[in-house]
Formats: sequence, structure tokens, C-alpha cells
Amino acid sequence: MKFTLLSSGVIALTTIVPSISAHSFIYWAAGDADPNVQGWALGYRTTTPANGQGQLPFQRDVAVFSNPAVPCRAGKWRKTCEKRVYLPTGCGLSLFYINRYHESYNPNKDKPYKKSGGKKNDWYYMTKYVSNKPFIPIASEVEKLVQWQVKYTGKHSTNNYGSLKNQQLRVKLPDNMSCGGSYGGRNNICMIRCQNSAPNGPFGGCVPIQEVQPPPAPPAEIPHQEEPAPPPQENQQDADDYNGADNVQERYDYSY
Repeated sequence: MKFTLLSSGVIALTTIVPSISAHSFIYWAAGDADPNVQGWALGYRTTTPANGQGQLPFQRDVAVFSNPAVPCRAGKWRKTCEKRVYLPTGCGLSLFYINRYHESYNPNKDKPYKKSGGKKNDWYYMTKYVSNKPFIPIASEVEKLVQWQVKYTGKHSTNNYGSLKNQQLRVKLPDNMSCGGSYGGRNNICMIRCQNSAPNGPFGGCVPIQEVQPPPAPPAEIPHQEEPAPPPQENQQDADDYNGADNVQERYDYSY
């Protein structure tokens, strides 16, 4: 993915808020350097249905910035709960990639079986929504992350009724931003992390961008100044002829 934007530019994000608890994901993003170059947040699954509000499958790719991803409730089958910890760095975790992580330990997708005449071997597979390896496939390659916080409020900052409408957000980037990361042969990479303050979250996502500096300004053109016209000069030949006429000796014949 490639995102381009001018320094001190903006990045437009489009999110869907699928429930009243403010679960959301960023599925479209573009910068102001080239709006035709578009992408999305890390971990977005285009196959995730967006017409429902349940946790699975509708929210399986939503990034959560806390561990465990799903708050624990003590009950009949769980007497104690581990403390939930906010993740101030990285790009969070999602149910989809947590499941992928645990499935990697069962690559053959083994199933329980029983031998002929033997007892059934019960086999249990439990996916716990906890992972010590949140997905950060690009953030780990970024040398320098953007460090600033901006709060956005107003009409398009939240969708309290879970109406599944697109919510657009334009983020103004810092004037002194300097992206120093590299990934996939691209330089000047930064990671933009957006999150809300939902009690069960925070939810949001990370958008990788490539900073594009504006072209250098052409050198200032020096204004052309015409030299003043010289004062009119006396025609030397005419002057010589005129002066010479005064000096001509008169030769008249007075004899007649």
C-alpha cells in the first residue's frame, strides 16, 4: 500500500461504525498529494461482511488497542479474569489475526478421532482472545512514528446509533512531520494511528503513509531593468559645417 501526501497536508479516512459500542474500522484512506492513490488500515479484510453488528464475523478485523481484546467476565466457566491492559504503542490486535496466530499451531487442522473398539479421545481447542504478538507488519519496519495527538469531535466523529453509515474524517498532519521509515523499497514512511475512547476498546486502526515533499520552488527571477536612454548628442558633422561657415573668408570683387 502506498499513501502520498504533502507535508502539512491532510489524510482523509472513511470508517464504518457497526454498533453503538463504537466498534469501527478504517477501510479507505487517501492523501492530498494524489487522491487517486488509495488504501486502508492494516488488517482490513475485504471479505468481512459489513451489514451486521455482531462480533463475529462483522467485527473480526476491528483493531483493538487493549489486551485481552475482548473484556473478560467472570462467571460459571471462568472464576477469575486477567486485568485488561491498554496498548499505547503498536497497531493493536483483532479477532481474525488472533485466531490466525493460534491456528498456526495446528497447521493440519487435526480433529479428534477414536480407534476401533477404543474409547473416544476428547480433543478440545479453545481460542483465547489474548495474544502477545499483536499484528504490526509495517509498524515494526518504521524507524520513526508520528507522535502527536489530535481529538476530533462533532458531526462526523461518532455514530451513536450504529446506522452503518460511512463516517469521513480529515486529519491535519503536523507542520514539522518527518517520516523516516522504510518498507518494501519505499522510503519516508510513517504510521498514522487513529483510535476512539470506547469503553470496550479503544478501537481504530493504523494507516501507513508515504510523505511526499513538495517540489523545490524555482529560483526567483530577477526583474529585467532597461538601461536609461542616453541624452541626445549634437551632430558633430553639422556642428563642424556650421562653425566652418562662420570662418569662411569673404572674397568679393568691389571693382565694378
